[in-house]
Amino acid sequence: MPNDWTTNVGKRAAAKLYLEELATNDTMRKRVVKSGQDDRKYSHDQFKSIGDCPNMPDDVEVICLEPDRDHLNQLVVFKLPKQTNKLTAAINPLAHWIAAWVPYGPGRPQPTPGE
Repeated sequence: MPNDWTTNVGKRAAAKLYLEELATNDTMRKRVVKSGQDDRKYSHDQFKSIGDCPNMPDDVEVICLEPDRDHLNQLVVFKLPKQTNKLTAAINPLAHWIAAWVPYGPGRPQPTPGE
């Protein structure tokens, strides 16, 4: 039975299949970690296919990074704060920083000397 993108269970099952393939398929892994639009389309198509998730929307971006800090530092994704005409409180950037590597803060690893 195909995985259903509209459910968290379906998304997780699709992601599990995709990541298992990337852990063992060096050729595909090298291709999906590139940053060009063609490679992101390839990543999306492979996720949809390998994850057996035919109803995954076309506008979902699949971005893959190697797990080391240098590569993770190459991507920042924010959840935007609610739009307002006037700020009533300071914005905590860590509350909005959702991918890839969250910078140091409470409950996060502290930098090693020289970082």
